[in-house]
Amino acid sequence: MQGQWIPGTDQGDGQGTPGAGDVSGDGSPLDEGTEGGSAAALSQLEDGRHETDTGYVEQETLEGELPQVATGVVEGYRDQGSCVFVRSGYLDMFGKVWSCTVSGDGWVDTCLVSEGEGACVVRTVRMEAERMPLSGILAAEGS
Repeated sequence: MQGQWIPGTDQGDGQGTPGAGDVSGDGSPLDEGTEGGSAAALSQLEDGRHETDTGYVEQETLEGELPQVATGVVEGYRDQGSCVFVRSGYLDMFGKVWSCTVSGDGWVDTCLVSEGEGACVVRTVRMEAERMPLSGILAAEGS
């Protein structure tokens, strides 16, 4: 199905979907050297996977309208089977931006699907528990 992919895996639709081993860019945090911080960095993000201190950001441009592409994102997570949907819905009144938050074992993804002219941009921000600054503090307190 066009527009279906599973962020963070090598499973995709065969249309250049980034996989787990596919790291694009220089691997530096997104806001480093970018005036305006992370928000400005996201607007300049190219397709592919970009590592951050706490996980990564993945972006893919897919042909199709927003409902079709968002359905593909949901189906990708459903097929993965080891996660739970926390929330999903439109973020604007015009139906041009949709988001979902998904939780798995040791990770949380927030996906944004934005509609453009004939294509959608899917951005996935993954936060991994083991890479969060507090995980070391919490582990030390539990010892």
